[in-house]
Amino acid sequence: MSTAVEITWLLAAVAKGDAVAFERLYGATCAKLYGVVLRILRRHDLAGEVIEQAYLQIWRDAGDYDPARSTPLAWMVAIARRLAIDVARGPQPPAAEAPAPPRRRGRPAGRTDGRVASRNAELIADYRECELRRVDQ
Repeated sequence: MSTAVEITWLLAAVAKGDAVAFERLYGATCAKLYGVVLRILRRHDLAGEVIEQAYLQIWRDAGDYDPARSTPLAWMVAIARRLAIDVARGPQPPAAEAPAPPRRRGRPAGRTDGRVASRNAELIADYRECELRRVDQ
C-alpha cells in the first residue's frame, strides 16, 4: 500500500484530471475500499457497483479533499462507506445468479489486472464528456 503522502499526491493529480494518477490511486486503494464495502453489504455484486460509484465520486470530488481534516484513505473510506450504507438501507435487488469469481493465485491482494481500472477510466471519460456537454449547453 502507498503512504498517505503518496495517496495525497495522487488525489491532487486526480483533481487536475490526471487519468494515470487515478489508475494508480485505484490500484493503491481498491482492496481496502472493497473490503469496507463488502463487509457492509455482504454481496460481491452490490459491492462492485458501490465501488464503481465511490471511485466516480472520488474522481469528481478529489479537489475537495483537505489533508488538514483527515488522511486521504479515511476520506476515501468515508465516501465508500456512506454509499454502501445507503445501498444497504435501500431495497435489495435479488442476488446475482453467478457466484463471485475465485481469486487468482499468484496475484497479491490489492493488485488489479488493469481491466477494472481501465473500465473506471472509461466511465470517467464518459462522465467528463457529459459534463463538458452540459457546460456547453
